[in-house]
This record gives sequence, structure tokens and C-alpha cells, in this order.
Amino acid sequence: MDKKDFGSIFPISLELNAGVFTKTASVVGFPKVAVSQLGNSLISSCSCGNNTPKLCEHQAEVIHCVIEQRNFRIFFDNPFRHKVLLQSAKGYGLESEPNLDAYFHLSYSDSRLHIEPKVKELLQFDEQVLKNSLVPQRKSVVKKLAVKDTDKRQILVIGRHRYYNQLSFLLMEADITQSGKIKNPVNNIEPMQHIWKAENPLEIKFYTAIVSFQNKYNEDSIDTDLEALKLIVKNPLELEVYYHDRNVSETISAKSLLPVGLEILKAEVQLTVFKKEPFFEITGELVFNDIRLSFKNVVIRNEYFVYHHQAFHLIDNPDMLRIIKFFKEKNEVLLIHGTKYNEFLQSILAPLEQLVHINYSYIRPATPAQLAEKEYKTERIIYLHQEGNFISITPIMKYGDIEIPVYSRKQVFDTDQNGNQFKIERDNEAEIRLTSMVLEQHDDFKEQIEGHEYFYLHKDKFLDDKWFLNAFEIWRSDGITILGFNEIKDNKLNPHRAKISIEVNSGIDWFNAKLKVRFGRKKATLKQVHRAIRNKSKFVRLDDGTQGILPDEWIEKISRYFQVGEIDEDILAIPKINFSEISDLFEKEVLSAEYNPQNEMYRISKRNV
Repeated sequence: MDKKDFGSIFPISLELNAGVFTKTASVVGFPKVAVSQLGNSLISSCSCGNNTPKLCEHQAEVIHCVIEQRNFRIFFDNPFRHKVLLQSAKGYGLESEPNLDAYFHLSYSDSRLHIEPKVKELLQFDEQVLKNSLVPQRKSVVKKLAVKDTDKRQILVIGRHRYYNQLSFLLMEADITQSGKIKNPVNNIEPMQHIWKAENPLEIKFYTAIVSFQNKYNEDSIDTDLEALKLIVKNPLELEVYYHDRNVSETISAKSLLPVGLEILKAEVQLTVFKKEPFFEITGELVFNDIRLSFKNVVIRNEYFVYHHQAFHLIDNPDMLRIIKFFKEKNEVLLIHGTKYNEFLQSILAPLEQLVHINYSYIRPATPAQLAEKEYKTERIIYLHQEGNFISITPIMKYGDIEIPVYSRKQVFDTDQNGNQFKIERDNEAEIRLTSMVLEQHDDFKEQIEGHEYFYLHKDKFLDDKWFLNAFEIWRSDGITILGFNEIKDNKLNPHRAKISIEVNSGIDWFNAKLKVRFGRKKATLKQVHRAIRNKSKFVRLDDGTQGILPDEWIEKISRYFQVGEIDEDILAIPKINFSEISDLFEKEVLSAEYNPQNEMYRISKRNV
């Protein structure tokens, strides 16, 4: 029996002085053994069906286990149980109580013995726990200020994740030398602790963006990374920025941190195409800060930055980033065989000109003779296009028959009668003026100036008649053509502001008022206007199916005209008995009054209201 392994025996149920035991599932066929204690008697039964007057081997093994295993024996051995409970009782001040079973409950689960007070409200005196839970933890304001009032300086560190080798940002602090340089130790700061204290939205976004890169374990989308990087580059706390050079040390220290600038890349990508038979050679460069940096000299750091003159310049345009990386992978120069060049030009270079300037060195500027062959008259156009619930507004400059989006870097090419290709210079001043004409019409456009080759508005904002009627009138008055308005889905509005003219003929006992309402080239009849006024609507249904919009300031005025007169075709007949009403109505509208002595009539008029 001494050699028996009691580790496989476990209780099915166990309480004071009673329990049912068996063995784990790995021991097949072991029966259930019940053991209970009543006074000085121990009663046991086994489900094995033993018919002898002696203990079966299962009972002997379980009873031996109860004696040897302290976590089982405690349920049956009162003195031993009192000794164990005494250790727990001291924390509650119950060590002098004679019957500890009245205060504590024993249970056995997950191969462990559990001792819990029967009275849930019973308080265990643990000074440290109670202090943390009940004693006020409010720190002294003076102590807080003393902690902040140090020579330590917060810094922003650009580096790579220690284990995943991905771009990471760290918020750190270090002491400063008399010369203003950081010195060891350089300690990490948890940005999450600052998020809850920050009140400025830009600061909250800044800390959150840093956390997103610290917890970045996989390749997210470029767009998501760039949005976070833009927030970091804004640096609303104006922290000094350092770069962790792992070539100096794997650990961050004052020696391995190099001071750097951090800003958005303000540059343009320019490509140049050379014709070198039988190939076309394409090279590229970055143009920024009044310098030209060839792709060969462009240094990409941490995937998203151009490193130049000890500054990290964030490439915030994902398309520009892809172009630069592609050229760097191809040894900074592309060679296209002449047989594939035209296809490459149409499918690749032409779309690229929406973003980058491409200099085709083999195409010469147009000569005066070539320009004289055709009339390259410029025309300004605004194209409207709907995408979902948004309307794009694209300024276009037309050179002869060639249309160029003003935001595009595309050049104007044409061919003379001999088949020679030539380049036409774009009118930059006219294109800038066209862009300004669009930009000035809505506050939202100012934030979109560097985004795309178009401006855009939500459909609800765009179709606000107080906006588009005014904008369209300004554009048309400057000679700009607007196309695509009628193609907007579920749009029946007329794109022209109402032009109202009134002519009043006066006789001896009557007035005839001729009210003319036009929306562009479409004229609204008097009945159409009356129907809208009667239905208390500012929309006049016109013959072409569109709806003209009556000015708010004229609806009440026109309504009074119909109240004092009767409609007769296109004339509103007003009895002279309503002279007082007429004088009030037309007092501000009369520009001239001419008397005709032959028929004793006055003619008064007001035009182009």
C-alpha cells in the first residue's frame, strides 16, 4: 500500500466528514468509494460489489489516501483542521475562537484547497490592501509640481521596432547638458498615460498615432500608416526629434541618438524621357527647396521618408512614394525598347502626368509656323461628375481641341501637317485664375487644394440653391462653361438664377402688369409661376422638365401681385380700384414712367431684377 500512487485519486464530492472518491479517467474501471465519519466511527462503501466482510482494496486505498493527503485529511481530522484554519483566522482576529468551523468554509476544486469565510462581510485586516482601497491617494500638488519642475526634456525618437524591424516612434525623456544636448539616462515614456491628460485634440491624435506604431506587428495599408504619420509630423508639442542609429548601438542612449528634422516633403517628382535608339531612357528627380535631387541621390529611410540634410521628409502621397520606390528598385533608370514605347506612353506615362511633370526631351516646342496652322484658342470649362453621394468639380483648360485638367502636369502636344510632334506651352496664369475662381466659391475647397485634380462636395451641399446658383452665375459671368449639371442623379433643378422683369401699362381705370421670369434661355409662363406660388413652393416647373428656383425675397412680392390681379394669358390685369395696393407694390420697382397723351396711359417698367 505504501507504494500506491495517490495522485490519481480525486473527490467527486467533498465536505466536512464526508466524501465520494474515484480515480481519473485514465484509470479505467475504478469504482466510486464513499467515506463518511460519524463520531468515532468511519463508514465506507464501494460500488465494486465486494461481498466479503473485509475492506475491498479500493476502500483501503482511498482511506489510506485520505490519511496521507493533507488536502483530503483536513475534511476529516478536526485537530489538524483547527491548526490549518488558525493561520487564516489570525488575519480576521479570530485566533481565540474555539470553533473555527463556524466561521470558515472549506472546498476543494481544480486540485486545490480553498478556505473562505462563511460570513462575506467578515473583514480581513491587511493594512496595505486596505490603504490602497480606502485611504485617499490624492498626491500633494506641490509634489506633482516638484516632479515636473526638472531639467528633463521630452523628445521624439524615430527608430525601428526591437523585434519586428518595423518603423516605430518612442516618446522619451532625458537630462540636458549645459550646452543643451541630451545626456544619459534616456528613459521611455508611455504615451498612453498622456492621452488621458491631454485636452487638445491634436495632442490626443499625436499620442494615439505614436501608440499605433508601437503596437504595429504586421503590414498595414500604406494609406493607414500615412494618416498616422501626418499626425506625428505635425508635432503639436514641438518636441525635438532624434533618430536612433542602430549602427552605433542597439540600445537607445545619448550616443546613439542623432538630432534630425521632421517635416512633410514639399517636392515634385519630375521625369525626363530621352530617345536613345533603339531605346527610350527615363530618369527622375525630386525638385524641392530650390534644388534638384536625382533619384540616384535620394535616400529612403524607414520606408516613408526621404532623408536629406539631416531631416526626415515624409512622402505623404502614396502614389509618389510608389514611383520613387519603383525607380530605386530599378537602379534609378528605366529603359524601354522602341517597339514597346508607344504602348508604355499611353498606358503608363499618360496617366502619370496627372501627378508628375514629364519632360519629353525629344519633342521640341512649337514653332510660329506650327502654331499658325491651327487656332489654339483657349476655353475654360468646369466639368461636374457624380460618384455616389459626392460631386467632383474639375477645372479644365481647353487648347484648341485638347482638354487639360488644370491640376494635371500633362503637357499639350500636337502634330503638324508633316507628322512632326511639337509642344504647346500651357497658359499658367489663365489656369491659376480658373483655379482661383473655383476655390473662392466654397470654404471646403481650401482644404482640398493639394489633394486631387478636382474639388468635391457632398451632393446635399452642392445642390444647396444658395450655393450653386451663386457660384454658377459668377463662373458664367467670367466666361466659364459648366458641363454635367443635368447628369447628376435625381436632379431636376435648373442651373440658372431667375431673371425677373416687370412692365406695367396704365389706363384710366386699370393696370396691366407683364411679369417675365426667365431661367437662362427658358421662360416661365405666368401660369407656371402662379401654380408654384399657389402651392407655396419656390420651384417653378418649366417646359423642359427642369425646375427653376424663385428667389426667396421675391416669392411674397409675386404672391401679392396675384392677390390684387387676374391672369389673362401672360398679363396680370389689375383694377385701378386697387391703387393703394399697386402703389405699395410698385413703389420700389418703378424705374421710369412715360405718359402717352393719345390714350391717356402711363407705362412704367422694371427690368432684370
